[in-house]
Amino acid sequence: MFRILLFWAILTITSNAESTASFTPNGRLTIEKPWLRATPKGVVVSAGYMKIINSDESEERLISAESDISNRVEIHSVNIKNGIVMMRRIEGGLVIKPNSELILKPGSFHIMFLGLKRPLNHGEHLSVNLNFQNSGQIKVLFKVDNQKNNFAL
Repeated sequence: MFRILLFWAILTITSNAESTASFTPNGRLTIEKPWLRATPKGVVVSAGYMKIINSDESEERLISAESDISNRVEIHSVNIKNGIVMMRRIEGGLVIKPNSELILKPGSFHIMFLGLKRPLNHGEHLSVNLNFQNSGQIKVLFKVDNQKNNFAL
């Protein structure tokens, strides 16, 4: 029984560690809880979410993202106007002010994956390159999850 509990504890810690935090070589940015929404067969779009913490004294900007899981990757925002939900591409990226954080979450800022090449399955980890103005490219493993509106960072 103890071995089974130990196995599950190690598996849980390992799974969470892969998708909860990644640090840049210079220690300025922390990416917390990166995840992608799982997709059923036939759905060709998904969204990615995370918290980005800027520990530096200077402003940072997430300017783009890249991945081989889709034909196109864009940074989006969500706006509700007259009861209509509208997504729009953000030109120029998202600013992360000095010593602050930016949360990408459902119903707000997110990374949009358009033209998925295959379904995204719950539990898998997929590589996404985040491109920052000052910190350059950071490779991040996103965990695919089927969370509904229970996102908490």
